[in-house]
Amino acid sequence: MIGVGGLAIVLSLGSAVAAAVEKIWHRSNLREVAVTEGYTFVFQLACFALSIPLGIIGALRSHLSWESFVASAVAGLFWGAYAWFSNRADAKLEVAISTTVSRFRIFLTWGFGVFVLSEQSKPLQLVGGVLVAVAPALVYVTGRGQKKPSLLGLGYAIGGSVCSVCAMLCDKVAIDHGFDPLLTTCVSFGNGALLMVPLAFRVRNSGKGLSLPVSIRRLVVVACVSVFSYILLMVAFQHGEYSIVMPVYYVSPVIATILAMIFLRERDSAVTRLLAVCVATAGVCLIAGT
Repeated sequence: MIGVGGLAIVLSLGSAVAAAVEKIWHRSNLREVAVTEGYTFVFQLACFALSIPLGIIGALRSHLSWESFVASAVAGLFWGAYAWFSNRADAKLEVAISTTVSRFRIFLTWGFGVFVLSEQSKPLQLVGGVLVAVAPALVYVTGRGQKKPSLLGLGYAIGGSVCSVCAMLCDKVAIDHGFDPLLTTCVSFGNGALLMVPLAFRVRNSGKGLSLPVSIRRLVVVACVSVFSYILLMVAFQHGEYSIVMPVYYVSPVIATILAMIFLRERDSAVTRLLAVCVATAGVCLIAGT
């Protein structure tokens, strides 16, 4: 029978799979930053709308406190910033590059878990972090894809990574203080959509409108995937430590890279990319396995 820690790992892996599918879908439809910003707002809004019924159920099951509400609200703000950074990175970088470069957040995850949440740390976790950090450098130095990775695109990927780690930390604090995973999901998506409102008005006033490269039906489908992924991760937080759950969740680049090679035909430097994600995965396994 799966123990509590094992359940957290299984839930994290499930969330990682859903996150990888979402990443591929975004990359296959987003080509221009102007379109990306309008899309980001509508996507966040769709996720929030889908999570409202779940949030109501979660509120009835939660122990409400000001600490949990503030933490969840701040997480939503960080997620809004993450969506802005991440979608801009997706518009400029190939999936294998953007997802692998962002792996440096393993260090932040480990550091926050140890120094902020006072979780236990073991030497092999630091070794795993070093391996994860080597992977992005390998992709950048040897990458010869459809376009050479730009420093601006890498900056967007790194900015998104920092925001995502901070958002997850706030979510973990909210759950530890009594929030139900369903309510945490709803509040985070709601604040993320709210943060996107100024961007939406800026795009609309630019004369380009809020036109989307996809149909509303397909947008709703991927929003469902995103909400499902988030809920799985929040439930995993209930059963495992932050410094364990998050590294396991970060195997998503392995899945995303393989899917990108199959569906997006991003096959240049395939051996190097697979080697990089394998190195990153080895690092994640060391962190989670200890």
